[in-house]
Amino acid sequence: MIDTYTISGMTCSGCKKSVEEALLKLEAIDAVNINLETAEAKITMNKKVEMAILQDALSGSYTISKKEKSHIFKRFKI
Repeated sequence: MIDTYTISGMTCSGCKKSVEEALLKLEAIDAVNINLETAEAKITMNKKVEMAILQDALSGSYTISKKEKSHIFKRFKI
């Protein structure tokens, strides 16, 4: 499964690398792909990982939160 998260506190490529390495230490995490510009991380897991475990894996400098999917539907009458 792949979930998208927002990670705040990253300011440079060193931060990005630290976050990736910390998350990859968790047994259930297979891959981490972080976009530093959007502060988004796509995390591939082989089983669900609780948010508290993800947060505990990061140093106090970073905060992780689940990115909610936006569902925007528009109706047009033709």
